[in-house]
Amino acid sequence: MTVTSFSSHSISCQFDSSTIDNGGLAIQTYHLEISEYLQNNYTTVVGYNGQQTYNLTAADGIVEGRIYSLRWFATNLNG
Repeated sequence: MTVTSFSSHSISCQFDSSTIDNGGLAIQTYHLEISEYLQNNYTTVVGYNGQQTYNLTAADGIVEGRIYSLRWFATNLNG
């Protein structure tokens, strides 16, 4: 995942599925999670459903003046 741009009210991300090791099984779902920086309480970004690009906004919990950690991963039949 690459952050391509950001502002006080949004974060734009680009995803490259070729960087994921699928363990030999087809990917079933992609997940994007967000947490305030240095917290360990990630929550799933409900609006993300595997798009190549995604723009996080206030609807995803982005609040001006806060720092965030993002993580992106995929699951297959084995999880």
